[in-house]
Amino acid sequence: MLRNVKYAAVQYWLLLLFCGLLLLPIVLQYALELTPLGDFLDHRGFISVAAMLGTFVLLVYPAVRLSVLWREQQSRTDEMKKNVVELIDHAADMILITRPNGQIVNANRRACELLGYSVEELKSMRNIDLDIDCILYRNPRMHQQLFSGQTVTFETLYINRNQDKIPVENHVSIAGWMEGTYYMEITRDITRRRIVEQELHASKEALERVRNRLESRMQERTQKLVEEVQRRELTEQRIFEIRLLLENLVNSMPSVIIALNDKLRVTQWNLEAEKVFQIPETVAVGQSITQLLPRFKSNIYALIQQSDKGRKSIKEFVEVDLGDKPIKFNVVLYPLSQTTDSNLPGVVIRLDDVTEKVQIDEILVQTEKMLSLGGLAAGMAHEINNPLGAILQSTQNITRRLSENFPRNRKVAKQANLDLHALNQYLEKQQIIESLDAIKEAGERAATIVSDMLSFARPSHGESESLNLVEEIKSAIRLAEKDYSQKRKLDFKHIIIQEHYDPALPVIHAQKNKLRQVLLNILINAAQAIADQEHNQTPMITITVKCLQQAIAIDIEDNGPGMDAATRKRVFEPFFTTKPEGKGTGLGLSVSYFIVTEQLHGSLTVDSDLGKGTRFSIMIPRPQQQSEISQRQSNEQQIQLPFDNF
Repeated sequence: MLRNVKYAAVQYWLLLLFCGLLLLPIVLQYALELTPLGDFLDHRGFISVAAMLGTFVLLVYPAVRLSVLWREQQSRTDEMKKNVVELIDHAADMILITRPNGQIVNANRRACELLGYSVEELKSMRNIDLDIDCILYRNPRMHQQLFSGQTVTFETLYINRNQDKIPVENHVSIAGWMEGTYYMEITRDITRRRIVEQELHASKEALERVRNRLESRMQERTQKLVEEVQRRELTEQRIFEIRLLLENLVNSMPSVIIALNDKLRVTQWNLEAEKVFQIPETVAVGQSITQLLPRFKSNIYALIQQSDKGRKSIKEFVEVDLGDKPIKFNVVLYPLSQTTDSNLPGVVIRLDDVTEKVQIDEILVQTEKMLSLGGLAAGMAHEINNPLGAILQSTQNITRRLSENFPRNRKVAKQANLDLHALNQYLEKQQIIESLDAIKEAGERAATIVSDMLSFARPSHGESESLNLVEEIKSAIRLAEKDYSQKRKLDFKHIIIQEHYDPALPVIHAQKNKLRQVLLNILINAAQAIADQEHNQTPMITITVKCLQQAIAIDIEDNGPGMDAATRKRVFEPFFTTKPEGKGTGLGLSVSYFIVTEQLHGSLTVDSDLGKGTRFSIMIPRPQQQSEISQRQSNEQQIQLPFDNF
């Protein structure tokens, strides 16, 4: 206010000065005409001077006036910016000033409190570092609305320094008081509102449950009143019991039971039919079977024709796609009753899901093939061992007989008039010695591979033995390299294997083949997961073995694509697989889980998030704990029979 008064006074005195300077030439001319000096002065010069003075005043005054107005405008602008900054800083909601690319330019005090960052830290961050869903920067249409002067409102989740998720409501508009293009994001914490909404939803559900219970009770009371009025309680009760018994018998069957009348309309639809086809009984009864199950239409007509229009029983195998997977059914159709007014009697259709049985049969066939291949591999390995031994022995003999360190070699060379030293130099220059070493190394490696194959193919007799865990893991890695390189999807040798072993690892008691099978299944699973991931430049599997107080922990972690929560919950289920049909049995991890939990008395768990890899953790009890568990289980299995007195 004081500054405005000062500017008004300055303007007033400038106006008086301007008027005085304009009147000064006239006053001076009039004064000169009244005085004797006026005759001696040149009137033309005087007029020129007066004109120059007036022109000067006309030029100076607007400039001074514009300068004063500019300062006033600048002062008002600075005052407004200061007020805006103070208003933003003291706002109850989070306010962020950002560029269109998401770079944070400024933040108020409330934003720093909720997010846990200082203003300087927030200025070095972008909006996408806080917004989990990145709604604004994934929707170009919102930017178009902002540039057209509209305000964009949406709800999202922010993440603070402690990695806590904060539900917020965001109002975004253009910051018009700033030079350049900036967004002002007014963000309100709606955590409490979400909690209230959830409580309200829970209250509605509780009220709905109470209402359903009341309706059920009212129906029961009404039924009882009707039965009392009709005075047929005994008969109706008996009918009800018989009907309930029949329904329970039908609904308790693990097969789909569907009864059809002579018009192919449903008269009976059991619980298994509801589960398989996801159609409730109230909807199915009275409907045409071809309308309810359009995918079975051709099969139903074919079965009716084969059964002489429902007059005789038939059995068929049918495969139908339900949802996203094919289901295999054994179908039995038999007549229900014969009607005189129709050529098509009523029939009963029983469907048994034999998908798992077919899978088990296929797996058994495959298992028999693998057993045959295992025996063949063991025989081949035995046959390969003989030439390998000859190669290694001959290589060793050649190396020994070329050495100058043995007197017999020097004696024979002297008899043959041969310089043994010169011969060795020739062999070294021609890299023959290196070739012999390479032959020996390759032979020893082949012998190791054969030994691993024999160990893995050798049938298990159920005996536990003392095993070196590090050697078993390395052997499993070697087997995985041989198995997976044949798949031609990703060579296991190209995967980086990081191994970390506790130096104080004790020996463990387990069946070698079973333990090796568990390790091999997990390694191959990890390699296949990495192979399914695109653009993984550094495929890696990390194996960590630690010795804990009561157990030995084995962690096998990969940097593959990971798995979602639904897959993680079912990963140990038999026959569950994420691979296409025909490329996986879904038994590898379930068998591994059974071996670890039932035979090794340990635990097998999985930890995985989508896009963050997978870690399988195996906990094997120490030898002392293993013996205690085995003894306890043995005692639990002993049953005392009351036959001591006989």
